[in-house]
Amino acid sequence: MAFEPGHGRTAVPVRSALAGSAIAVAAVVAAAVFGTSLVGLVSSPRQYGQNWDQQLNLASRPSLLLRRAVRRRAPDVTGYALGDIGHLSIGGTR
Repeated sequence: MAFEPGHGRTAVPVRSALAGSAIAVAAVVAAAVFGTSLVGLVSSPRQYGQNWDQQLNLASRPSLLLRRAVRRRAPDVTGYALGDIGHLSIGGTR
């Protein structure tokens, strides 16, 4: 009897209420699946291209002294890469 819309002045929009409820449940499930996938992706950096173990930001220019210090103090280090984070201008446009 809960799914019958009724007649006359006592009629209620059962179909649209059920459709709205189904869409709401689907949206919550989709958000939960997306959130879980995003947490899984962020917690495993290799999946999004970050294939290094550690990151060091010196906020200044790296030098030969840094390379020597890394090798001297951490003999287990098998390799390292130096990079730079900055602004790029092409044709005068930043």
